[in-house]
Amino acid sequence: MLKMHDLLQEMGQDIVRRESIKSPERRSRLWKLEEVIDVLKKNKENDDVEGIILDWRSWDKSLSSNSDLRSWDKSLSLNSDFLEKMTRLRFFKIDGHDWYFNENSNICLVDNGLKSFSDKLRYFHWDNYYMEALPSNFNIEYLVVLIMRGSKPKKLWDGIQVRI
Repeated sequence: MLKMHDLLQEMGQDIVRRESIKSPERRSRLWKLEEVIDVLKKNKENDDVEGIILDWRSWDKSLSSNSDLRSWDKSLSLNSDFLEKMTRLRFFKIDGHDWYFNENSNICLVDNGLKSFSDKLRYFHWDNYYMEALPSNFNIEYLVVLIMRGSKPKKLWDGIQVRI
C-alpha cells in the first residue's frame, strides 16, 4: 500500500484534472465518485482512462453536494461492457462495497456478469467481490496485485489460463 501526504495527493489530482477540465472521460485517472459513475454509465470506447477508484464510502458525501447523484435515489445498475471498452486500464479499485451495499440494495455494479478487463491490468482490488469467479479471459500476464478481501469466489476464473 502506498500512502502519501494529502497535499501531494491533491497536487497529483489537480494535474490529472487539468488533462481535461470539462470531460472526465478524457482523463487518465478517475477517483471522484460522481465522475467515475458518469463515465461508466456512458459506456463508450475509452482509451484514455488508466486508473479507476470507486470508493463507495464517499457516496453520502457526494450525495449532499451533487444533485445529479441525489436523483438516482441510490439505485444504479452498470453493464460490464464499460470494462471491456477501457483498453488502457491498468489500475482498478472498488472500495467500501461492503460498507454501502447489502442484499436489499438497488445498486448492482455489474448486472450481466464480468466479461473481461484490459490486457494491461496490473492492479485489481475489489473488496467483497460477489461473483463466483473472475472472467475466463482475465489476463494475468501483467497483474501484480490482486486484492479481494471479503470475497468468496469458488474459483479465480472459469477455464484454463495458459501462457506461452
